[in-house]
Amino acid sequence: ITIFADTPARVIAGNFLHVPLLGGTTKNEGDIFVVGAELLAAGIVVPDLTELLADLETQSMTPAVFPDISPRPDIRAYHASEIPVVFGTMPAPSTTEKALSQFVQSAWVAFARDPAQGLVNIGWPQYSPNATTLAQIGNFFNQTGITFTQGQLLDFTCNSIPTLLAVSAQLTALLSVGASL
Repeated sequence: ITIFADTPARVIAGNFLHVPLLGGTTKNEGDIFVVGAELLAAGIVVPDLTELLADLETQSMTPAVFPDISPRPDIRAYHASEIPVVFGTMPAPSTTEKALSQFVQSAWVAFARDPAQGLVNIGWPQYSPNATTLAQIGNFFNQTGITFTQGQLLDFTCNSIPTLLAVSAQLTALLSVGASL
């Protein structure tokens, strides 16, 4: 990777590669990190607080959760949990996992073969935050493929971080009072 000292100037000038990019995150990207921090700090895990704090970190496109991939029930679609689905290396895949894995692999191949139109050709539109183009892979409504929503709808928690931090502080205070009783 080449890193330039003048990256902001390059972006403003449009001096960067103008090529298609396929990117994404898992729905609960931060779960694994929040749980790790909780374990280090207190030795216990409070699932509701885990969910709240993890939602502060990111919103995403891969909400799929599979029991044989997730090591604990309170860790949902966490950072890198999609890797076994992408490469088909789940330990004991269900029929649903196999179908989702095959779909994801076909999407990656379509993109690799034709970055400009490969995904469009399989019904996956180019992303626009104000249009129904954010692909949610393996969600409740289509566990073996994709559904689309508006990106701005999933940015709600990102736009609500001050409120969520205040609620988190209140929950932490209540938990510490409860623990001292």
